[in-house]
Amino acid sequence: MLKSSFICAEAALALVSLAACSSKATPNEENFTAAVNQRMALHPMKCLPPVSWPMTADPSDAGNVMGFYDNAVALAKAGLISRRDIANYSTNNQKRAVFSLTDEGRKQLVHDNSQPPPAPGEESGRFCYHVKLVKVVKWDEPVSITGAPTETVVTYSYEMTDVPQWAHVAELRTTYPEMGSDLAGHGEGRLLVRLVNGEWRPLW
Repeated sequence: MLKSSFICAEAALALVSLAACSSKATPNEENFTAAVNQRMALHPMKCLPPVSWPMTADPSDAGNVMGFYDNAVALAKAGLISRRDIANYSTNNQKRAVFSLTDEGRKQLVHDNSQPPPAPGEESGRFCYHVKLVKVVKWDEPVSITGAPTETVVTYSYEMTDVPQWAHVAELRTTYPEMGSDLAGHGEGRLLVRLVNGEWRPLW
């Protein structure tokens, strides 16, 4: 009888331990994975910086990482925009390049409501690609300041999924190195999460 009671007590303790391990408030990989996936469900895409089209760029900016010319040339090679050269009378007739969306570019363009509306005759938006979580890599020690919720920053790896054809253009991977890293499978992100009502939730 005593042995039976001891076994029952052990079983109950095991169940309590299991429940503690599986608590949604526990800072562990499982719970942080759920938080990252929750955020990715709301924001499943990463995007190149927003641009208003048509865009004028100076060919003399070739090789200048602070300029837009190389980016535009790469986007044109991907078939998303087209190029037209015009004379620039303010610089001794040196030509400038005007880049406009192609039909394919319009199909791929994702409008960004967080940006100001485009001017009349212009089109604005971003070129985007889907990503998915690979793994939660690490997280900071959760911090709770008196009177404030408990928070931490989760670091995770991700990869591109349903990769659009235009993203494979080599020049784009060079001019947009973060996208190039994502395509190579080296994407890494950080997410601020907060303990809300007993579970970890993403903040942005």
